[in-house]
Amino acid sequence: MMRFFAFLLFFLTGSVWGEVETPAVPQPTTAAEADAQRDRASKMRSAAKKRYERESAACYKEFFVNDCLDKAKKLRTQTMIEARHLDAPAREFQQNAKRADAAAKAKQREIDRVAREEEQTKSASDFHAKVASEAEQREVKASDRERKVTESRRKSAADAQKRRERQKSREKREADRAAKKAREEAATDARIDARTPKP
Repeated sequence: MMRFFAFLLFFLTGSVWGEVETPAVPQPTTAAEADAQRDRASKMRSAAKKRYERESAACYKEFFVNDCLDKAKKLRTQTMIEARHLDAPAREFQQNAKRADAAAKAKQREIDRVAREEEQTKSASDFHAKVASEAEQREVKASDRERKVTESRRKSAADAQKRRERQKSREKREADRAAKKAREEAATDARIDARTPKP
């Protein structure tokens, strides 16, 4: 009789337990929520394991050992299922976050690579522009020096020509004065000869 009531009690308890619905699983929206949710799931699994070990040991003191062990196993299984349901969305959130982080890092690396290439291209362009500018400045300076040398030579030649012309003019004036003086002296000598009586 006692066995019948014990079996009936276990059956009713098991039926009620089997009809318990799994509560709605929260969906984490932040990394902290996902970490906390996975931590709760881990603690649930650990607690279920310890409870099963404790209850299964206690079952050997009961009259219906196998029924007691089955109940303990079902409770452990139910808790493990609930822990898995709690852990799954949190794990999925973390995986999605890792994928998003990896994608963001890959995108940033691509942005950095493009920026480096643009900077290298700009540096090369600036370098070539600087080299070209310096070469142009050297050409301008060389051309300016050549122009100044040419002008200096032309001026020197012109000055030398002027000095030669002045020298020729001076020599001509001196020659003209000498010729005039010679003519004057000849004329004076001729007058003196004309006045001097001949023997």
